[in-house]
Amino acid sequence: IQNKLPPDVPAFQSGYQGRVGISDPDSIDTAFRAIADHVRCLCIAIADGARPSNEGRGYVLRRVLRRAVRYSRQTLGAKETPFIASLAPVLAHGPLGEAYPELRTELDKIVEILTDEEQTFLTTLDRGLKYLDESILELGDTTNKKDCAVLPGSKAFF
Repeated sequence: IQNKLPPDVPAFQSGYQGRVGISDPDSIDTAFRAIADHVRCLCIAIADGARPSNEGRGYVLRRVLRRAVRYSRQTLGAKETPFIASLAPVLAHGPLGEAYPELRTELDKIVEILTDEEQTFLTTLDRGLKYLDESILELGDTTNKKDCAVLPGSKAFF
């Protein structure tokens, strides 16, 4: 996957280094591993007929996808949309596609489902982060720990 990433994202320029724990302070390598694992999980499950939803295994898929999206956006700084869906063809045309031919035969459906879910989540994520940033700005200067402001529950759980 590393060689198929957009070169304009700083985290992708250095590539995967194999760092773990304290040797990976920015969690860049952790993000690479999580995204690769999550893309494999999502593509195989969707090829087998599972669909992201609000219940059961579909809810698990939705959570896995959202975690991968957050890692790509917040840790790696990927702005390309749909990023996770763009990795499905890389997976399908690699060795895993040979082992699981359904990845190739169902590729269009996999990409369509991942794209829809990713775009829906990014809209929600961007709206929520904007609202959080605005709410924090309303709190004012909190550099003095003694006078630290508290974000009200009504703002945190809108």
